[in-house]
Amino acid sequence: LSHTQDKPNKKDVLKNKNPLPYQLKVLYLKEALKGKPYKVDVMETPARTVIEALIELNQEGFGEDTDVLFVCGSDRVDQFREILTKYNGYFTDDGVGYKFNSIDFILAGERIDDGDGIQAMSASKMRKFAVEDNFEEFREGCPIDDDFIAREEFDDIRRYMLG
Repeated sequence: LSHTQDKPNKKDVLKNKNPLPYQLKVLYLKEALKGKPYKVDVMETPARTVIEALIELNQEGFGEDTDVLFVCGSDRVDQFREILTKYNGYFTDDGVGYKFNSIDFILAGERIDDGDGIQAMSASKMRKFAVEDNFEEFREGCPIDDDFIAREEFDDIRRYMLG
């Protein structure tokens, strides 16, 4: 998750691509994963980039015997595949770097911009629904099962985008 949080742009609120603070991003991701048939641990980290996150994992003892699965959108997979595999095994002179057995990439899904339903959903559309105070459309794209918490996320996005 990105640590980036944009300051509200009063002239064009839809330019606020990162309205939520990092801690809320973590909270809502944990809620979205709650009760799913797979186990994913979401932990807060000072790492601000993917490279920093991999270095941190390596420093915590995950190393050459560890297989990393990286999940990202189809629009970014080639970019991440190139850079993450390029630096796998590279260490600076002072020992900062990472080395894993493998780094595999899983697509979070293909987005169909002009389609319907969840496949056509995007963060931009979700933010637009929030700005327009359209909770019904927002709720359709929200992966959180709990209506109350989905509403809290909606309200938080509105609060941080609209200032």
